[in-house]
Amino acid sequence: MEYNFEEKENWHVVLNISFTNEEFLAEYKRILQEIKNEVKMDGFRPGKVPENLIESKYKTQIEEETEEKLIQRGFLNVLKEKEFHILSRPVVSKVEKGIEKINFIVEFDVYPEIEIKNYEKITIDLKKKEVDDDMIQNNIKLLKNLYAKVEIKNGEIELGDVAIVDMNFKDEEGKVMEDLSYKDFSIELKEGELFPVFIENLKGKKKGDNVVFDHKYPDDYQDEVLKGKKVTIEINIKEVMRKSIENDDEVFAKNFGFENFQSLKDITRKRLENDINREYELEKEEKVIDYIIKENPFEPPKSLIQMHLESIINSLKNSGKNEFENDEKLQELYLNYAVWRAKREIILTRISAQENIKATEEEIQEEITKIKQHPNSKVSQMAEDEGVREEIEKSIIYSKTMDFINNRVEIIQN
Repeated sequence: MEYNFEEKENWHVVLNISFTNEEFLAEYKRILQEIKNEVKMDGFRPGKVPENLIESKYKTQIEEETEEKLIQRGFLNVLKEKEFHILSRPVVSKVEKGIEKINFIVEFDVYPEIEIKNYEKITIDLKKKEVDDDMIQNNIKLLKNLYAKVEIKNGEIELGDVAIVDMNFKDEEGKVMEDLSYKDFSIELKEGELFPVFIENLKGKKKGDNVVFDHKYPDDYQDEVLKGKKVTIEINIKEVMRKSIENDDEVFAKNFGFENFQSLKDITRKRLENDINREYELEKEEKVIDYIIKENPFEPPKSLIQMHLESIINSLKNSGKNEFENDEKLQELYLNYAVWRAKREIILTRISAQENIKATEEEIQEEITKIKQHPNSKVSQMAEDEGVREEIEKSIIYSKTMDFINNRVEIIQN
């Protein structure tokens, strides 16, 4: 066996493994003999079926198995010598049969073996929000609105009302835009939260009315599908609802099970502080990773990006937050985030290796014990899965590595 390989861009490896025809024939005969020992044919005792009869029936299968065994053997031998950190499933892209030898082209991605630099001192600009009375009052206002009594209203739509509608978006050619057709959709007429054009066209309308209007979404609109697009919006008003909001703070608090309104304010403050702390830590990590990426420009393997993209999409689907039936739309929307996550993984993996950061057996077992004690039997049974153990170990290492990095972070507030 002979081999050579070429390292392409984005950590992609093309491996050429070749075997002489004699090596191929030896493996072919070995597999032929195995089949001969097992195959049964009328008129012949086991192991006595002539080879030419076996080949006439199983030759294609024998050749395919021979190629598969040679590729496996050759690939494992190469891994022993080169110690590739395989990232993607190896794919045989070509088989070339020559006069003297047979060549196999195997392609795969490897984990980047790069040195991450310049993380000894990291400076980021970050300011933490503070919870004030206005935030608390606005949050309680939202709560009141969420739990307001809703009753069917006869008459025209006014500010504060909710319209139950069927709604379609059409592009400039008059075609209905994919994934932008809604049934029984709720639109609450609230200034500052709804585009004025919706309020203008729905205010004063009644149940049964059809509304059609054009609208151009801003170029910086957060929805990638509608960003900068000029659309025609068709709305059929199916029902008009009126919200009845409790204005007495003390009554509202007691309806929620609180002793008084101050108790509701106190618990709201704590919840907002927890939310702000969580957002602060997430933003801090994002800025820290962005800093390291800027200091260490590199492109991650495409297969790693795809792994993260699939993980993001599956998470969205499982959470019920997927608004698109077409996965291609999701992949387009979340590609940049998947690239960032792939870079983050490589950065944390390489720094943990460079700084010899590891997870202890005690730390791993502590997390496994938590899984075993989970009340859901399907979850608790996962504790015995070796793959789960590997994920736990990786999670602990990444957490300890982020702690290591954060100890070198200087935060400035401009």
